[in-house]
Amino acid sequence: RNLRTYPGRMDNFKKFMKNLYEIADKYPELIKDTEEKFYKLLSNFEFLPNSPTLMNAGRDLQQLSACYVLPVEDNIDAIFDSVKNTAMIHKCVAPNTLVMTNEGLIEIKDITEDSKILTEEGVFNLSKKYNNGKQKTFTLKTEHGYEITATKEHRFMVMTEHGIPDWKKLNEIKEKDWLLMNTSGWMGNKVELPDFNYVQKQGRNATSFKSKFYNLPKELTPELSMFIGLFMGDGSNHRDGIRFTVYKEEKEVIDFLNNTAKNIFGKNRLVITYDEKKNCFEVSLLSVQIKEWFEFIGVKKENARHAIVPKIIMETNEINVAAFLRGLFSADGYARNGYIGLSTSSREMARQIQIVLLHLGIPARKYYNKSTDSYQINICNK
Repeated sequence: RNLRTYPGRMDNFKKFMKNLYEIADKYPELIKDTEEKFYKLLSNFEFLPNSPTLMNAGRDLQQLSACYVLPVEDNIDAIFDSVKNTAMIHKCVAPNTLVMTNEGLIEIKDITEDSKILTEEGVFNLSKKYNNGKQKTFTLKTEHGYEITATKEHRFMVMTEHGIPDWKKLNEIKEKDWLLMNTSGWMGNKVELPDFNYVQKQGRNATSFKSKFYNLPKELTPELSMFIGLFMGDGSNHRDGIRFTVYKEEKEVIDFLNNTAKNIFGKNRLVITYDEKKNCFEVSLLSVQIKEWFEFIGVKKENARHAIVPKIIMETNEINVAAFLRGLFSADGYARNGYIGLSTSSREMARQIQIVLLHLGIPARKYYNKSTDSYQINICNK
C-alpha cells in the first residue's frame, strides 16, 4: 500500500525494522537459539550465504548482499533511469579519477549528490553516487600517457575500424584501438580564500623578536596564482619563510616576485643572494606568517617528488588556472626539439597537469624519463 512514493516506502521500511526490534526485545532467547542454529548450519557446511556476505562482513562498507533493489516507477523516463542505474552499479573507476564538476576538477570520491558533472554530452546533475567497495581493476594507458583505472565493465568511447565512434567495455579494448578523449572545458569558478588567524609564538622575554604582520589576500587572482605556480615549481620552505630558485638569465622572474610580494602582501623587500656554483639566485620572502598562510590554504611542498597542484587551483576559474600554469612552466618548463614541455619529479603532479591541460583544450604527451628520474609533459603539436 502506498509503496509507489518515496515517503510510503520509507514508512514501510520503518515498520518492518520496528517489528524486528520488538521481536528481539521480547524474545531474546529466540534470537540466541536462532544464532546457534545458524552457526551450526554454517560450520557443518549445510548452508553458506553468498560471497558478499562471507567476504564483506565486518568491513567498513558492510555490503552483505549480492543484489541491489532499484525502484521502477510506472513511466518511460523512470524505466530507462533504472536501466541506467543498473549499469552504473556494475562499473566504476578508481577513487582518485579526476572529473570536471561545477566545483572544479576534483577526484571522483569527493563529488556529492549536489555536484554537476561535465560530460561529452553537456552538464548533468549527479543522480546517484555508488561506492562498490573493493573491486578488481585494470589500468588503461594510451600512447600519450593518459591513464585511467576502472573495472573491466566500465565503458570507453573508441573509434571503430569503420571510422564510427562506439562504446567498448575496458576488457574489450585492444592494443592499437583509438580512444576518444574529451577536452570538455573548465567549470571551476571559486576564488574566495579562507580566513587565516595567525598566532605568533611567544618569545622568551620582552626583547624577543616580533614578526611583522603582512596583508593576506581574500581572493585568488591571476597574479597570486602565477606566484603559487612558481613556488610549486622552483620554490621551497625556508625556516623563516619561503624561497625561490631563479636562474641567472631569468631576472624578469625576480622582478615579478618583487612586484607581487609588494602588491599582494605589502612586502617591500625580498632577500636575494647569488650562488656562483649553481649559477642561480635564491629569492627569499622572509615571513613566518606568509609561510604558514601558504600551508593553511593548501600550498604545500614537502619536496619536489611529492609536489601536487593545490586544491585551490583545481577549484578556481580558468583564468587563474592558466596563470598558475604560466608560473609553473616558467619554473620547470622548456622548449626543446620543437616541443614546449614541463619536467617534474612528481608522478602525481604530472598526472594532474596532463588532465588540467586537456580540460583547457590542450592535449599533451606524458612519459617517464629514466635517465633523469623525472616525468615529462610535452604539448602536442599534431
